[in-house]
Amino acid sequence: MRKKKRENGWTMVYNEGMEIRIEKMKILVFNKYFKDGEKFKSNCGKTLIGWYRTESEEYGCIRGEKKDGKDIINDNNLEGNIVL
Repeated sequence: MRKKKRENGWTMVYNEGMEIRIEKMKILVFNKYFKDGEKFKSNCGKTLIGWYRTESEEYGCIRGEKKDGKDIINDNNLEGNIVL
């Protein structure tokens, strides 16, 4: 039987979050966002609480934040970015 090659990397989930694959772990997180008047803006330097799963079927919660603590605000005003 051929061993499955492990790939590290990430995949965007629309423009709302990402799946991250690191060694034997998968992480799913969504970007933090806030309402500014009538529009929503993404804070791409922080995530909402997400989930992780390991190959040994361990599960848990995870949250991410940019190491330098600076916020990155996405103000591209695309229609339909976030529907609440």
